Amino acid sequence: SKIKDANERLLFLVCSLFPSGLKKEDALKIIPELKDDDIKSLTFKSLIPKNDGNTFNMLAPIRNYAYGMFKKMIDENEIDIGIVAQWINSSVEKSLEYYNTTHGTGKRNIKELINELPDMFRVLDYLISKSEKDNLYNILYNLVNFLLFMGITDNIISFLEKARQDAQSTRDLSVEAKYIIMIGEIHLRESRNKDAMQCFNDALPLFKQVGNILGEANCIMRIGDIHFYESRNKDAMNSYKEALSIYKRVGDVSGEASCISGIGDIHLRESRNKDAMKSYNNALSLYKQVGNILGEANCIKGMGFCLIRNNHTDAGIKVVFNAIELYEKINDKYSMVEAYKNLGKTLVGKEGYQEKAMEYKKIGEEILKNIERTGQ
Repeated sequence: SKIKDANERLLFLVCSLFPSGLKKEDALKIIPELKDDDIKSLTFKSLIPKNDGNTFNMLAPIRNYAYGMFKKMIDENEIDIGIVAQWINSSVEKSLEYYNTTHGTGKRNIKELINELPDMFRVLDYLISKSEKDNLYNILYNLVNFLLFMGITDNIISFLEKARQDAQSTRDLSVEAKYIIMIGEIHLRESRNKDAMQCFNDALPLFKQVGNILGEANCIMRIGDIHFYESRNKDAMNSYKEALSIYKRVGDVSGEASCISGIGDIHLRESRNKDAMKSYNNALSLYKQVGNILGEANCIKGMGFCLIRNNHTDAGIKVVFNAIELYEKINDKYSMVEAYKNLGKTLVGKEGYQEKAMEYKKIGEEILKNIERTGQ
């Protein structure tokens, strides 16, 4: 179909600008003005009132059609450039909600954000086609954080590969390295450790070429994480210490905390419980400085397992549950699963705790099944 008249064009323009939250006042102004009864009827049927009663959701078919028409109008220079800029700027602003959700400061419902991902992917598609580098990077960075957090990374990697190729073609080494890092994070999240290691090793010399010291530290720390995951404790410790010295030099508190927490994990694995507890306490205070709730929870969980290892079992379980409450607060289901599974594994060998061990293991399995069933 083609856009036939000004009213229809206006409808699809508005649907594209507000694809997931059409303001009620705008809808009521526009829809009655439509002269075509079929279009008017279709539009009414496609509007689903949201809980607040002040905005509507558009059903997917009309949203897809709206985007197609909107993009066609842009390509044919039928839309003012200011309106296109408004669409892009609102999308950048919207992407911040995805990022904020990963840090426990989001104000939007997670289910709504997941449902609106197709709209964000449409924006990415447009920005890549126009080589809009700055806005593209900002939205991708925010979305990747959210998608890694939620464990739904299937669709984003193709956008990252295209963005990386574009940065590579223009010799923008810094941006290329940042995209490689994002791709590496997805590989790591999906347990493709070899691919992740390759990405971090590829990004490291690029960051060195452009003098991005923080980027170097991030690569080295993630290389340390992979060493740790694959039980190369000595290599992991060396990487964490190297990255830590860089983070201290540039004053990156969050990076310092991550390295110190990682060192604590190594101490815990090697039964140096006192050293582990000291590391977790130091990292915890740093995470609190920057408001990193996930980091706080990880440290508290580690401290709980230190107590359990030192036979303060009941106190340790209580501390681990404090961490689980924080994971639940930021809706990090995967960390909840890991905490419950580790509790089960740790307690199964302790006399009098076998029943609790089985209970916690079962809870972790149920949460994981629910994630796989619902996608959240």
